[in-house]
Amino acid sequence: MIGIVRRLITGPQTWSPGELDRDPVAEISKTITLHPHLQGDPINFGAAPVKLLPSGCYVLFENQDTLECWSVAHDRLVWRHTSCLEHIVVVDYTAQETDIESVIVMVCLCADVPDGRMHFIEIVSVNLRTGTHTPLLTTRAPESQDMYPFSQPVVCGALAAVRLDSEYLIMNWRTKSNVIVHGHDSHSQFALIPQHLVVLTPSINGESQVHLISSDTIEAYLLPVVALDDPAEFSSVSVEEIPKVHTFHAINTEQSFRAMDIHASPIHEAEYRLWIWGLNYAANAGGVVSYQLSIPISGGASVAAAGPEGVGWNTTCVVQWPRPSV
Repeated sequence: MIGIVRRLITGPQTWSPGELDRDPVAEISKTITLHPHLQGDPINFGAAPVKLLPSGCYVLFENQDTLECWSVAHDRLVWRHTSCLEHIVVVDYTAQETDIESVIVMVCLCADVPDGRMHFIEIVSVNLRTGTHTPLLTTRAPESQDMYPFSQPVVCGALAAVRLDSEYLIMNWRTKSNVIVHGHDSHSQFALIPQHLVVLTPSINGESQVHLISSDTIEAYLLPVVALDDPAEFSSVSVEEIPKVHTFHAINTEQSFRAMDIHASPIHEAEYRLWIWGLNYAANAGGVVSYQLSIPISGGASVAAAGPEGVGWNTTCVVQWPRPSV
C-alpha cells in the first residue's frame, strides 16, 4: 500500500527522482522497434499518427492509406483494414479495446469520385487473435470538400462520434443510427464519455457554459443511417434543444472558455478530470482551469472546479445535482 501511494505521488518507476528542486524526468527504460513493410515514401509514413492501444499490446498506424495493427510484443502484423468501399483513403481513426483479444475500430474514409469528394465511416470489430474483423456499421458522413474534415474520433461502447468542422456526428453501431449535434458556433467543443456527452459552448448571450448530457437523452434523437448511395442527409439537433443533466456556467462574464479536454481517472470509476483553456479578460491573459467530475453509479453527482490565480483563473466552486432517473 505504501508503494502504491508513493507511486501516485512521484509517478511511475521509470521517472527518475531527479534533484529535489526539479520535476521528475521520464527515462526510457526499454525500446521496442517494429519492422513494418512500409509502402510509398517513408517520409509520409513519419508524418502519419501512430496510436498505442491502452493495453500497450498493440499499435495502430497508417501505411500508404491503409490502417494496420501490429503486435508490440511479437513485432508482427495482426490485422490490416480492408474496406467494402472502393478508391478510399484512410484520413482518421480511433479504437476501443473490449477485451485482451478484441477491439472496436472506427475508420474515417475519403473517396474521390467524379462528382467530387465523398466521406464515409466504417466501424468494425477486430479479433486480434485471428486477425479478422466483423463489419458493424458503414455509413455516409456529411459532405465536405476538405479531404480531412474529421477530428476527435472516439468509440465509447455502442456509441461512436467524430467532429466534422463545427458539427458532431454521433452514431450507434448496434442500432445503425446517427444524429448530428450542433453547438452554438464553431468554437463549441464535444467529448463523449461513458453514459454522457460533455459540451463546451458559448450560449446565445455569449456566456461560456459546460453542459453534461445523458447518452440516453441523445438516443432519442438518433435516426437510421442513410444508404451509401443516398444523398448525405442527416437528422440534426442543437445543444440548446437537448435536455441537460446539468449546466456549469463561467463564474463571471470576464471569463471565456476556448478549448476542452477530458480524461478518465485511472483509479476511480466514473470520475474524470476536465481541463479547460480560456481567457480572463480582466487579467488580459489565458489560463487553464481544472474540474473534477464525479458521476457515481448510484446516487448523486458532483463537479468541483479549481483555478489557481497563477494560471489566469480565480475561481473555486462546487456544484451538485441529482443523477437523472433511468
